[in-house]
Amino acid sequence: MPEADLDMQLPAAPYPWQEKLWSSMAERLAEDKLAHAFLLSGAAGIGKFEFLRQFARLILCLQPDANKVCGHCHNCQLGSHAEHPDIMIVAPEEGARDISISQIRDLGDFVNHTSHSGLAKVVIIDQAHRMNIASGNALLKTLEEPSQKTFLFLSTDLPGYLLATIRSRCQRISMAVPSLEITARWLEQYLGPEDDATALLAATGCRPMQAIELAASGSLQERHQFVANLLQSYASPEAADKLVNQALKIGPLTAIEYLSHCSSTLIKELASDGSNSQADELTQGAARRLRDFDGARVLKLLSGIYQESLQARKQLLSSANPMPQLILESVFWHWVQLDSRLQGH
Repeated sequence: MPEADLDMQLPAAPYPWQEKLWSSMAERLAEDKLAHAFLLSGAAGIGKFEFLRQFARLILCLQPDANKVCGHCHNCQLGSHAEHPDIMIVAPEEGARDISISQIRDLGDFVNHTSHSGLAKVVIIDQAHRMNIASGNALLKTLEEPSQKTFLFLSTDLPGYLLATIRSRCQRISMAVPSLEITARWLEQYLGPEDDATALLAATGCRPMQAIELAASGSLQERHQFVANLLQSYASPEAADKLVNQALKIGPLTAIEYLSHCSSTLIKELASDGSNSQADELTQGAARRLRDFDGARVLKLLSGIYQESLQARKQLLSSANPMPQLILESVFWHWVQLDSRLQGH
């Protein structure tokens, strides 16, 4: 279930963990202090796109009620069944790896035309890190020469992959991963009776939109099995081929996401005393074994694997015809050698 389709089944944003940021942005809007361009960063699967889509509607609402859209004015009605004509959403097209330069040129045409409502024009660039160099450079012109009453919102979970010149021309805002308590209470309202909110959130690192996607796909058990194999193989170099074969079956990007989450969770677990752990039993067990080694070295090696997983994700998403098997072999080879590297072998 694509993140952009979640609002077909869920109430409109803001969600409970977004209220503080929403209030801050709504206050800026009410005081006419919105910047021309914003860069919203935060982990994947926490509802950044849904937040921005609803905030775009608030910008155009003629009679906002307590910082929320009224739902009945002309602009709210115009955008009730589809995007309002003064809102443009840019995201990678189906089957494409990148946001293309032609999409950014269309964006330029959109902002240069008069708005239908006479109020403002709003552009949301979802997964903005998937702009390539050409499309990123094309966006710079729009950022450097803003049209009056035009607002651009870029959303990304990999802000470091955006051109520095783009980042410098946007006002930075961020959305944190919500707590387990908040998300579990919210998520339980939208799951089936057979779904376990706590287990889904543990599997996704408290990212509620990903938890819903995981429940909808029915792949929680598949995820558990792959992560279990990961956690049992960091001291088994001979397991690399098995992990790669499994990764190719479930999808390279999915497997890399699991590795990224697994290494990140271990880092958090080892950096704390484990007393308030939200990790599952397998992860807690792996963390206990890794505590037998030098803490600083463990964290350094795990951080290296985490960064390598992010780079692997970038390569898999690139338009440079990546070779998934070679990328997976490199990443998982470093993972299964973790124990021997800690022992100095």
